[in-house]
Amino acid sequence: MTTQSSELETFINSVKASLVDTPYMLEEKPGGFDVLINLADTKWWGLISRNGIRDVFTYEVRVNEAAKTYALNDVARRLDWSAGVNPADLKPHFDMNYKYQSGSINGYRREITIGGTDQGEIKPVVDINFSPTVRKDAIKSIAAQLGWKKSLSKDQKIGAWVAGFAGVLVVVILIAALLFNTILK
Repeated sequence: MTTQSSELETFINSVKASLVDTPYMLEEKPGGFDVLINLADTKWWGLISRNGIRDVFTYEVRVNEAAKTYALNDVARRLDWSAGVNPADLKPHFDMNYKYQSGSINGYRREITIGGTDQGEIKPVVDINFSPTVRKDAIKSIAAQLGWKKSLSKDQKIGAWVAGFAGVLVVVILIAALLFNTILK
């Protein structure tokens, strides 16, 4: 085993150790690992509908062992669905929404949904209290302690290029508008 593989193994094992007694799971992947948490995976009854949600947050860590760098990409996936009768017109309906977000995700989420369980109880069926920065900061801290340097993920690089292109485009449009305004005077 090379020194770099041993260093990656130490990185993975250190992150695994930080996840003990937490709802997070670590999955080794080619080129790194993922740390994920199931925020919600449930079904419940509404007044005249059946509803469901699957909400997963993943920290994708990909490494360049030779350079001893890592890229950390956040991925949020959420699927909501509802089937039943529309209370407004009493017609059957089925709605499904899928949300995907990738890059560097920050913020805080608090969500509580009250519904009927399959056992007939009315209670909170979804209770999400989540900040992606807490676990992300822990991964970054472990990496720094082990001498790994952070780099941008592919999605973050694409975002930076798009933002740069948009900035240049705004400047070009402003210059063109100023020139056009000057010519018309």
